[in-house]
Amino acid sequence: MRAEIEKINLNIDIQKLQKDLLQIIHLDSGTLTVPAIESWALQSNTGKNENLFDGSIPCINGPMNRNPSWEDLEKYSLKRRVQDMVFKTNLCQGHFDEILIMLDQNGFWPRNSRINCMKPKMSTSLHRDTKIDQYAVALHIPIFSNSECYAVIHNKKIQMVADGSGYLCNINYPHQFFNHGQTPRYHMMAIVWDTKGLTSHFKYQYDYIPMESSLPIDKAALESA
Repeated sequence: MRAEIEKINLNIDIQKLQKDLLQIIHLDSGTLTVPAIESWALQSNTGKNENLFDGSIPCINGPMNRNPSWEDLEKYSLKRRVQDMVFKTNLCQGHFDEILIMLDQNGFWPRNSRINCMKPKMSTSLHRDTKIDQYAVALHIPIFSNSECYAVIHNKKIQMVADGSGYLCNINYPHQFFNHGQTPRYHMMAIVWDTKGLTSHFKYQYDYIPMESSLPIDKAALESA
């Protein structure tokens, strides 16, 4: 997995997503995570919004050259396990909930999903989320953007268009996000694993499952099977 980014068609109803977003930000003030970004948790490890960020190393599940294990996680000092960030918060409704179910059905295992707002005339610091030998992929779904929003990943400049598509980003590489425009930029985000090989550059090659599926379980069907 060496690509910086890959655009995928998710067939998202962008107008419906924008409408649902406006309702969420009207009802909930969000959490200021860094000076440039305000966030709303759609999944967390308890289903409560305040557990989205805890200051520890984020979100990956082990080396890329073999199946990850808890020993690997401890070796890499990964104190916060994104595979636990699966329980839906009260904000995960409408099209946001439908998107998470669709991603799960397609084998992407969405975890730690959230809405991020980047304020106008702001940027993040240049950073990378983990070591280069780990599988670390973030899905960005632009909801509102402008022509002066872009990302730089591994020295490659990319614009993410709010047209119902998703963008898989290799967050092992140094990366930075910019909003030089006059309007806020809203993205739905999640950490994902491409377990079905639906992408060209981001297939997850191992059999390690971070947690049980987040899809609703039909207990009656299981008992009758």
